Amino acid sequence: SDYEVVLPKLTNEQLDYELVQSTEDWPRTLFVTVASEDPNPADPDSADPDSADTAEEGASGAEGSGDSAEGGDASPADPAAFPSIAMVLRQESPHDNYLVTRLFSLRGGISMPPAAPAEEGTALLADDMQSLVLPPGQVGEVYAKVLAGDTANEQAELFDLTDDPIIAKSGAAWVAAAQQAAADGGTDVEYTVSAAQSDSPIVSLSTGVGGALVTTTVLETRVEKQTGTYQPKAVGAFAALSGLSGRQSSMVSTVAHQLLFFVPSGKSGEEIQLLGYTTELVEATN
Repeated sequence: SDYEVVLPKLTNEQLDYELVQSTEDWPRTLFVTVASEDPNPADPDSADPDSADTAEEGASGAEGSGDSAEGGDASPADPAAFPSIAMVLRQESPHDNYLVTRLFSLRGGISMPPAAPAEEGTALLADDMQSLVLPPGQVGEVYAKVLAGDTANEQAELFDLTDDPIIAKSGAAWVAAAQQAAADGGTDVEYTVSAAQSDSPIVSLSTGVGGALVTTTVLETRVEKQTGTYQPKAVGAFAALSGLSGRQSSMVSTVAHQLLFFVPSGKSGEEIQLLGYTTELVEATN
């Protein structure tokens, strides 16, 4: 109850989308979607019987830094905060449990590409596969540049950025909003950001339409720096993770964006689409 963000509870209700790797060897990879729910549901006896849950699926994430920290969209009173969840699972050997390696909240209103038939299965694709709009290994690299503000990059045009929640709230957008808030408050803090694809393995799975689901992680580094007499303050998630409190001359936050893209075939003429994401503060220091 002390958290600003209520994380969704995974359920065993599997939804109607899955990709199963076609292989007789190990490790093996699965992509599945499941429903989530409120971990602290209201007492049914006190619920309004006339109310209807018409919420669309949404995405939520916990991110934060100092005075200008963002919070997630989730709250116990917000049913849209408990979206459909997509997971990548990996089994190392026949005797091991499948372990989740990636987890995403699917965006509301998106359509998943047709899945490969279960009897045919899906294939893991190489990072340098050239038949897609972008090779899987470059998707996170280009997206990170756009996130940090390099919208003039020609490859940025390969992405459908319409209503993209990461681009709209993080990276260069976070800098602009934080800088404006500082100016409005009469403070002189400097905000900067950089972003890069992490070195964690990229997982790319073929779909039934010639494209691929590409999963990767982009690390965003946010810096809040004293430039005059005012010092930013460590609060919330930043304070909890860093162990710092009170005013600081500088604060550095690392935000991890786990990203799920649909990357179409290069011949399709379609754009790369962000299907789901999970955003979380993973490091805080001064």
